[in-house]
Amino acid sequence: FPSHDISILLISIDPLFMEHFTTANIDVPQLLFLLVSIWAFNRKNFILASISMGLMMGTKFYLNGLVLMGVYFLYLLIMQEFKPFMSYVFSLPFVILSYFLVYSYSFYLGTGLIEFIRFQRWLGNWWAGNARVPWGGILEIIFLGKWHTWWEGSKYIPVPNWSILWPITIGGGLLGINKRTLLLAYRDWE
Repeated sequence: FPSHDISILLISIDPLFMEHFTTANIDVPQLLFLLVSIWAFNRKNFILASISMGLMMGTKFYLNGLVLMGVYFLYLLIMQEFKPFMSYVFSLPFVILSYFLVYSYSFYLGTGLIEFIRFQRWLGNWWAGNARVPWGGILEIIFLGKWHTWWEGSKYIPVPNWSILWPITIGGGLLGINKRTLLLAYRDWE
């Protein structure tokens, strides 16, 4: 077996994976909107792609949708197709409309535009994390199962769901990425 296949096998038996597989989180709807957006974009149905992207942005965090929007723009620029590029640009208001649709009930209850903008700023700050947390902390979580906190004297606490499968699967997946894999993926993408 290639190392990335072994990684997939190991991650599928990880207790945390099984826990998340059996619980509904907002990641699942976000993934659905992401997949619909990619599917529609590949079929040049830019309006549906934009609507799905806006719903994806409103489901969890808007940065993912902005990155996807950038990927779509980059792809269309690389392909040098003017008509699809312009069709995509004209579909972008649907991103905004569907994004606001997610918050429509909040607006109905009286939330004003300034409060909405403040909330979006707070949301961005929350997802960006706390400036007092050192960079690279995710590596300690993955490989050691410890989380370096920023409160109460900056101590380490154990990650309750951590298992030895985390570093094995991440390491195996990284070992599976080599020049040949990247070339095959690029060739399939064309």
